[in-house]
Amino acid sequence: MRRWMKVVFCFLFGIIFTNMFTMDQAVADESFGKREISAESSVLTQKKQAVLDMETMTFSLESEADEDGDTISKGMILTTAGITSDTYPAVLTKSDEMFKKAAAISERSKVELTVGEEIYYGNYSTNYFDVNGKPAYCLEPLKDTPNSGSYETQALTGGAVRKGLYYAYGGPGYELYRAKYGAIGIGENYSVNDEYCMSHCILSYLYMGTEEAFLGLDQQVIENLKQKAKNIESMPDPPESFYAFLFNLNSAGQTMGGSGKDRVGSIEIYKYSDHPEWIEGNRCYSLAGAVFGIYESGKDKLLWELATDESGYAKKENIPIGNYDIRELKAPAGHVIQFKPQSIRIDENKVCTYKCTDQAQYYPIDLILQKKDKETDQSEAQGAATLEDAQFSIKYYSGYYEKNPADSGVTPVREWIMKTDSEGRIRMKEEQKVSGDPFYKNTEGEVVLPLGTVTFQEIKAPEGYLLNNEIFIETVREEGTGQTDTIFQCPTIPDQIIRGNLQIVKFREDKEEESEQGEQKVPLEGIVFTITSKTTGWQCEIVTDENGYASTFRQGEEQQKGGLVYDTYIVSEKKAPEGLTPVGDFEITIEEDAKTLYYILENKKIFSPVKLVKKDSETEKIIPVAGAVFRLLDKDKKPITMTTHYPNESVYDLFKTDENGSFVLPEKLPAGNYYFQEVEAPQGYLIEDGLIPFTIIENHDWEKPFIVESKDRPAKGRIYIQKNDSVTEKGISGVKFEIKAAEDICTPDGTVRVEKGTVVGSLVTDQSGKAWSEELYLGTYEIIETKQAEGYILPEKSVEIELEYEGQDVPVVTKETEILNKPTSVVIRKSDGETKKALSGVKFELREKISEINEESDAEEEDLSEEKTTYITDENGEIHLSYLRPGVYCLYESEPLTGYIKNEEVWEFQIREDGTVEGEQEKILEIENHHTRITDTHAVWKESKAKEIIAGEEHIICDTVNFKYMEANASYTMKGILMDADTGKELLQDGKPVTSEKTFKGKDAKDGITMEFDVDSRKFPGKRIVVFEVLYLGDCLIDAHRDLRNQEQTVSILKKEEVTVKTGDNKVYMKQTILIMSASVCILYATWKRKKRRH
Repeated sequence: MRRWMKVVFCFLFGIIFTNMFTMDQAVADESFGKREISAESSVLTQKKQAVLDMETMTFSLESEADEDGDTISKGMILTTAGITSDTYPAVLTKSDEMFKKAAAISERSKVELTVGEEIYYGNYSTNYFDVNGKPAYCLEPLKDTPNSGSYETQALTGGAVRKGLYYAYGGPGYELYRAKYGAIGIGENYSVNDEYCMSHCILSYLYMGTEEAFLGLDQQVIENLKQKAKNIESMPDPPESFYAFLFNLNSAGQTMGGSGKDRVGSIEIYKYSDHPEWIEGNRCYSLAGAVFGIYESGKDKLLWELATDESGYAKKENIPIGNYDIRELKAPAGHVIQFKPQSIRIDENKVCTYKCTDQAQYYPIDLILQKKDKETDQSEAQGAATLEDAQFSIKYYSGYYEKNPADSGVTPVREWIMKTDSEGRIRMKEEQKVSGDPFYKNTEGEVVLPLGTVTFQEIKAPEGYLLNNEIFIETVREEGTGQTDTIFQCPTIPDQIIRGNLQIVKFREDKEEESEQGEQKVPLEGIVFTITSKTTGWQCEIVTDENGYASTFRQGEEQQKGGLVYDTYIVSEKKAPEGLTPVGDFEITIEEDAKTLYYILENKKIFSPVKLVKKDSETEKIIPVAGAVFRLLDKDKKPITMTTHYPNESVYDLFKTDENGSFVLPEKLPAGNYYFQEVEAPQGYLIEDGLIPFTIIENHDWEKPFIVESKDRPAKGRIYIQKNDSVTEKGISGVKFEIKAAEDICTPDGTVRVEKGTVVGSLVTDQSGKAWSEELYLGTYEIIETKQAEGYILPEKSVEIELEYEGQDVPVVTKETEILNKPTSVVIRKSDGETKKALSGVKFELREKISEINEESDAEEEDLSEEKTTYITDENGEIHLSYLRPGVYCLYESEPLTGYIKNEEVWEFQIREDGTVEGEQEKILEIENHHTRITDTHAVWKESKAKEIIAGEEHIICDTVNFKYMEANASYTMKGILMDADTGKELLQDGKPVTSEKTFKGKDAKDGITMEFDVDSRKFPGKRIVVFEVLYLGDCLIDAHRDLRNQEQTVSILKKEEVTVKTGDNKVYMKQTILIMSASVCILYATWKRKKRRH
C-alpha cells in the first residue's frame, strides 16, 4: 500500500513538474523571438559574460533596470540542466548533441536569401544558397528547402558552426584550411559543386552532431568528411570581426547558416606635446607628420599606417573589430618618439580614441656663455682686470635664424639680463640673473632651452676691459631621437683689455759741466727698471739708452695701445751706479686705454747707518742678552775702527750687544761691501763660525738703519743613563725610560722650547744597561722609569737632572746618572713551631700559575705550570727568592726535616707588573714546622693499675706513652728500657737489661702507645723503677723521654714487711658491695615495673 502510494505520488509530481516546465519553455520561446542576444559581453567588470555553455546550453546575459526600477532582460536565460533531449525542439535544435556542436547566438538582423540551382551529391541533393552575395548553407538536410526572401538572422559569436562557415568553401579562411589540409572536395577530380556540397555536409554535421547530416553518402565518404570536420575544429578560431549567423531557425524548414560583411570600427589619433607653450608659434616644433602603425596584437605584423595633420589628428576607418597594438613609428618635428607599443580595442561601429603625448626636445642648459680675454684667448683675466660682473642681454627666438632676428623685426619670446661669475661664466641660475623673464624648465624643474635661436650681446664690460658690441647668434637644434639629443654651442665671447705705457728719463746728481745755460743733468745709460704687477707678480724690465730714456713700448710692439695691461705696478730701479742711491720704488696705475705715463728720475750718493741684531738661528727671534761681541771688517777683511766724540772721544774696534740683543755702529757707512766677525757669543749659545757679509747699496736714516742679522745656535745636551742591579751592580738591559721636562725649557730668546711635563724622549737600555737621549735644550729634566726589566721592582721615584751651559765652544753638554733597580724579593723563614729555632735543610718547591682556555667551554681555567724549582733553607732557615717575573706563584713544602710534620699549606703570592710582591717591596713568609715528640708517659703495674706493689705480687709493668705531631702514615718505633731510679743505671734482670719495643703507624697512636715490661718483682724488693722511652722514625732517633725524677714514669716494689693496712683500705670489698647493691636495685626496679603493668 505504502509502496503504491509512493508510486502514485511520484507520478503526480512528474506530471506537475512537466506542465510547469512546458509553460516556462513557452515564455522563453516568445522572449527568444522578440529580443536580441547581447554581444557586448567583453567588459567583465561592467557586464556579465555572455557565454553559451555547449555542455549545459546555459546563456549568461546582462540585465539592467527600467525607469520604474524593475529589472528587464536584454537577453534570455535558457538551461538544459536536468532536461531531456525531447524538450529541445521548443528552443533551437533537435538534440543535445546538436547544441554541443552549435555556435553561441547573439544579435539579429535581416538578410536576403536567394535559392539557386539544385546540385547533387551521392544519393542526395542540396541547393546553392546566396545571402547578400555570399554563400550560405543548409544545416538540416532532412528538412524542406526554404524559399528565397527576407529572413531575420541570429549572429554566431563562437562555436563549431561559426568556425566551419569561416573555413568551409566560400569562407574567408578556406585558403588557410586548404593550405594545411587540402581541398574539402572528395576524390581527385572534384568540382566546385563537390566543394560546396561537401562543405554543406560538414556544416550540417557540425550543426546537428549526427550522421544524418551525411544522408545519401557511403560510409567511407562519411568517415572522410567527419575527419575534415575535426580538421576544421582544430583550426584557430576565426577573427572576432568575422560575422556569421543562423536564420530560419523556428520554421518547419531547414535552418540556414551564412556569413556577412566583417564587423568593423575606426580609430582616431590625437597627438599632443608635453610642452604646448613651447611649440606654439615655434617653427622648430610640429604635431604634423607623426606616423603610427597598427599591428596584430602581440606580433610585429604591420597592418596599417596613419600620419597626423598639423593639429596632430589622424583617423582610420573600417578596421575589423578586435585587439591591436599601436606604435609610434615617427615622431613629429622637435619631439621624441614613443617606442613602447600600446594595446587598443576596436569595437563594432565605434571609434577608438588614442591620445599620445610626445616629449618636446630641449637642451639641458647650465653654462650658456663663457667670457675670455681676447689677447690670451683664455678665460682668465690679465693684470688687475676681471671677467666677473660683465652683463649680457640674452634673447630667445622661436625658430631657426642665421642672422640677428631683431634686424628683421622679430620679437624675442623671452629675454634675460645675466651677469658673469668670477670665472667669466654665465650659468642659467637665478643668482646670476639681473632681470628678465622666467627661465624655461622641464617637468623636473631643471632649466632648459627649447629648440630655437639665442642671441648674446654684451651691455656692460667687466672691470679692466673694453665693451664688445658684437651680437653672437647660436641655435638649439635637434641631433637625435632622445629628449635631450640636441646641440647648442656655448659661445665664448672675447673682450679687449685696457692697455697703457710708461716712459722714464734717468739722470745722476753729479755736475758734469757748466754752460751758459747753467747746470746740466747727466743722463744715465744702462739703468734697469723692473716693473712688477701688484696683482699677479708679473714682471718686465726696461733699460735706459744713452739719453737715459726707457719705455714699455718695446714690451708690446704688437699692442699699439701700450705694453702694460690694466693694473697697478711697482717700478723699481734694479741696480744704481756704484755709490749712488737708487730711486725708491714707486707705483703707477694703468686704467685708461692707450694712455702713457711720464717720469723723470735722479740718483744720489749712498750713506747708511748699520744696526746688528743678534738672533736665534732656529726661531729667528732676537736674543735679548747683552755681551755678544763683534768686530767690523772692510771688503778686504781688515778691521775698521770708529770714533765717538761725546761725552768723550773714544775709539772702538769691538762692538757689544746691549740687553736688547743689538747695537748700532756709531758712524754711517758709505756704499760698499763689509763683514762682521763674532768674537764672543751670548750666554747659552754657540759662537757663529765664519764672517757675516753685508753690502750697503742704498740710503738709510738713523730711524731706519740698515739691519744685519747674526744668528747663533743654542747649546744643547744629552742625558746618559746607566741602569744597574742594586745587588750585583751589573747593567740591566731592556729597561724603558721616559724623559720629561721638569720645568718649562726656555732658550735665552724667550722661546719655550718644551712645556713642563712634555715627554721629550723614550729610551731603552742596551745589553750593558746604557741608554742615551737625543740632543735636548738646556734645562732640568725628569727621568721616569716606565717599564723595568723582568725580575726587578719598578722604582717609585723619578730622577731629576739638569743640563747646564758649558761655554760657546761646547755644542753638546753630557750629563750622566746611575739608576739602580732592586730585584724582586720574597724571603722564606723556616722555624720550629715551638722553639722558634731556624730549620736548615727544609726543601720547598715553587711553581707558577698559568691560565688556559678550555676548548670545550671557552672558559678560562687556572693550573700550575709543570716547571718547578726546588729551594732548600740555609743555615739561617731562610730561602731568598729573587728575580721572579710578574705572575702568580705557589710555594709548598716538598720535604721537611726528619722528625718534623710536613706543612701542607700552599703559599700563594703575586709578583705585580711593577715588580712588587702584592704592593710590597719585599714579602717575608714565616713558615713553622712542628717536631714529633713524646708529650707524657704513665707507667703502672698492669694488673692492679697501681704504682706500688709488694714483691712477688705482679710481674708486668705497663707504660702508656702519648705523642704529638705525628705523620699519620709514617711508621714509628718506640723503645723502652727500665732504669734503677736510685742508681740511675739500667735495671738488670738475670744480668740483662729489661726492654720493650713496639712499631706502629702514626695514625694508630692517637690514644697513646702501651709497652709492657716483664719483671720478676721478687728479685727487686724495695726498688723504684723508672721507664725510659725513645722514639725512632726509621733509624732516626727523633725524641726521648729520660727523667729519673718523673713520677709518672716510676713504679715501686715494696718489701713484704713494709706493707701496712691502711684505714679504709677496702677497695676490693667496696667494689663488690657496690656491684651487689647495683644488681639488687636493678632487680627491684624490674619487679616494680612488672607489677605496675599488672595493675
